Amino acid sequence: MSNKIIIKTKQYDADGNMDTIELKAYGQIIEKNGSIYIKYNQKEEDMEVKNTIKISEDCIKVIKTGSVNSTMTFTKGNKHTNKYATPQGMFLIDTKVNDFKISNGEKKLEVHLDYMIEIQEMFAGRNKMIIKVEK
Repeated sequence: MSNKIIIKTKQYDADGNMDTIELKAYGQIIEKNGSIYIKYNQKEEDMEVKNTIKISEDCIKVIKTGSVNSTMTFTKGNKHTNKYATPQGMFLIDTKVNDFKISNGEKKLEVHLDYMIEIQEMFAGRNKMIIKVEK
């Protein structure tokens, strides 16, 4: 069964400028051992990335494998340093979650994730991400 997945991120830089990034994909949603897994593939040009978003009560993990390799961890109130490997090189990304909310209904899963992000002194700002999955 294929589920429609929409991930919309509003990214605010230190000056308050806002950029919106939206991804639409089809994938799977699996509930197992008290966690929810969203799995989907992304293709850009000649690169493919397999994505898994693991959602539990107090933690969200975004795992990417393929042309990008990364495990981004988000827990409320905690700062995490994450390695993000791309064809252009390795980046360290610091994240600190302001808040996240999970709404898991019968027909739809919705996750709101609000976090601060810093990418190796190249970018610092705030991201507000909404993940919607139609079941």
